[in-house]
Amino acid sequence: MNRYLGCPVWVYKGWVGTFYPEGTRPSAFLGQYTRRLTAVEGNTTFYAVPDAEKLRRWTDEMPETFRFCPKLPRTISHAGKLQPHLEEALAFIQVMSQLGTRLGPMFLQLPPRYSPTRLDDLSAFLEAWPTHVLLAVEVRHPKWFESPHQENLVELLQTQEKARVVIDTRPIRSLSGNKLLRGSVYQRMIDARERKPDLPLPTRREVGFTFLRFIGHPV
Repeated sequence: MNRYLGCPVWVYKGWVGTFYPEGTRPSAFLGQYTRRLTAVEGNTTFYAVPDAEKLRRWTDEMPETFRFCPKLPRTISHAGKLQPHLEEALAFIQVMSQLGTRLGPMFLQLPPRYSPTRLDDLSAFLEAWPTHVLLAVEVRHPKWFESPHQENLVELLQTQEKARVVIDTRPIRSLSGNKLLRGSVYQRMIDARERKPDLPLPTRREVGFTFLRFIGHPV
């Protein structure tokens, strides 16, 4: 079984001098990152779709064994129903396919307001998704974790051969008494705890791969 380990981003100036060598310039961050980890979430694509030149530069800096796991743009995932944005999603797949073998599973993060009442919308979107492109789905509305919606979601993901994103926020919800965190670092963790959902952890794998998001701290 292949395992890939990565972070949401590779551009983080706070890593210079610790995770990255002292004096590392931002233009060299990706190269340094790929020497240490085997994947990246690619959170940048949530905000903007990269152009061909940027993708070419990224590809040149990634070894063939590296996996870039792009998050679908928020104009698709956070704009209400998914079906009206299917063409945009297919265009995004086409753009990101320039990564070739370095393209890992894509990541559809649905907002908390996307509830089980939109199961049919999600089903139609997943059915139209190209079968050769791996996709993981993250749901945040609490009702998805209750019966019968939990079972309906599992059945849908199994039928469409899509993975479910497991988001583990336990590290940022157990901060009290942690003497290693102080000052601004501690405050950033508190802020992150307010933003991230507190949801149950699924205990089963729907398809042949798992997408686990572990929410911790960068120091």
